[in-house]
Amino acid sequence: MPIVLEEFLEDEHVQGFIRYFADVISGDEDVNHEYEDRFLLKRARPYAQRTFQHLENAFYAYYWPEPDNTFEDNMDVLDPVKDQLRNARAEDDNEDGVFYSIAKTLWWGAGYSGTNLYTQNMAWLQKMIGRGTSATEILNNVEAAFDAETFEPELFDDDTLRSNAGYTKVFALMKDDFVIYDSRVAAAIGLLIVRYCERQAPALDELPENLEFGRSSATGNDNRDPSHAGFIFPDFEGDHSLHAASNWRANVILSRAVALLEGEDRRPEWIGADDALRTVEAALFMLGKHIPIEAG
Repeated sequence: MPIVLEEFLEDEHVQGFIRYFADVISGDEDVNHEYEDRFLLKRARPYAQRTFQHLENAFYAYYWPEPDNTFEDNMDVLDPVKDQLRNARAEDDNEDGVFYSIAKTLWWGAGYSGTNLYTQNMAWLQKMIGRGTSATEILNNVEAAFDAETFEPELFDDDTLRSNAGYTKVFALMKDDFVIYDSRVAAAIGLLIVRYCERQAPALDELPENLEFGRSSATGNDNRDPSHAGFIFPDFEGDHSLHAASNWRANVILSRAVALLEGEDRRPEWIGADDALRTVEAALFMLGKHIPIEAG
């Protein structure tokens, strides 16, 4: 079903969640979330028990893919790839530059490993190119879809445009104000949506339509399903339309929350002066790594 931007922003629960999310970013609302990071535990790190009172704490705990790879380290990797991708797209005929930028991004997103996240997404890209659709054409179509005043999730399926935990990283480098929407970020946003909805009880006993984000399972033992009581999030795994709709909603809500803080002159220092959305996304990435079942 198409989503009209103006109608989406007029929704009372979208407006309410944007304000709640802004308060979470600013630190006026606590997140009070904790879990045991099994990945750190395996590496015998003394700080495997994670406790985040504020979203800011989650940002400063960021690492990917290894414990010593900081947020700054990852930006040092991604910024040149972002420049390469955007420059290649701006040129008249640099299909190789676009293709290899996508490949580099997918490789980074898969933790520099040949997991299914990398191999299957690369195989899809090569399949599309074999059918006569260039990598540049794919990205142009995605950008047009996300920039439209009416977003049409049905444009995304496995035969036309992919939207998943791999390609969201490519799209986030392709254009500004685009959130990397993977299972961790989805889990974190869902966790916050549940807390927002619980505050509206008894008026709300299920997810409002415009806050029905998709979620996905982790590859390991971490729980990435934030569903709780009557607030049930659908699984986007393999559903490119649902993933795209969720990513679009995340883009709109997070960018509006940051803009709200700027308009009220209470933008916190931790999100920085540039690329605030990427900083907030990194914090959500750590917040949503694991949701203990009792924390839902």
